[in-house]
Amino acid sequence: MQATIDALLDSIAEKDWGIVETCLPHEAVQGLKQDLLHKQAQGLFKQAGVGKAGEAQVLTQIRGDETLWWDEKVLTSSEQLYHDYINTLQTALNQAFFLGLREFECHYACYPAGAFYQKHLDSFRKSNSRLISCILYLNEDWQAEHGGQLRIYKPDNEAFEDVLPTAGKLVCMRSDTVWHEVLPATRTRYSVTGWLRRQEI
Repeated sequence: MQATIDALLDSIAEKDWGIVETCLPHEAVQGLKQDLLHKQAQGLFKQAGVGKAGEAQVLTQIRGDETLWWDEKVLTSSEQLYHDYINTLQTALNQAFFLGLREFECHYACYPAGAFYQKHLDSFRKSNSRLISCILYLNEDWQAEHGGQLRIYKPDNEAFEDVLPTAGKLVCMRSDTVWHEVLPATRTRYSVTGWLRRQEI
């Protein structure tokens, strides 16, 4: 684990984002997918909004995913395993970059076929607490022709790199500097999307 985290830290230091190809055992990734599907079948997901909680508006012309926020008090075994990994990553990020990260918030995200999320930053205009975005993909047997790539823009805001949302892959990026978008896919696309946060200043 430490080697992959070290490589991730090096990539974030170089370009503000990085990838861990496999951050959890395959069984844990499958468990998260089953947890997601079970909760979705219970009707617990809601259409995602744009903007900070309390001020968010549902604007499907900007984003079309459905989400369910995690409750840290009632995590499944697979959710706890991922949460433990993120805690380890948080410690490493704080030691490397002195970010003062204190908490992690996340939700399941489901993008139905054809849904997308336009180019954006993950930090809010009136808040600077979100510093690192973490996206764990849960999509088995995903191929390039399925679409749904995470498009990450380079500092010139024109050139970009596309990341295929394959199961077990973790993408981490600076929430306040890395512009990105989610391209539409031909099949349903699943992930756990979260943010490592510091105290509001």
